[in-house]
Amino acid sequence: MIDDALAGKGSIASENKAVEALEQETGNKSSFGRSIYKNFMNGVSHMLPFVVAGGVLIAISLLFRAFILLIQIMRNTTRRQQRC
Repeated sequence: MIDDALAGKGSIASENKAVEALEQETGNKSSFGRSIYKNFMNGVSHMLPFVVAGGVLIAISLLFRAFILLIQIMRNTTRRQQRC
């Protein structure tokens, strides 16, 4: 199977049956707008993991900041109690 793919004998299988059906209905004519739309959606789907990872990193940093602030507040409270 791998040898066939490397030799170029394999075929590309698409999992999206709705797109195939739409292309058959329109006669495989790709308009300029359709081409732009497909390229844009391809870019968005490739960018999405980076956006999600960035959001996760921001959430982790905010939790870390809240944890550090909580520790500082607890230290200040214990110092005030020791002075009294």
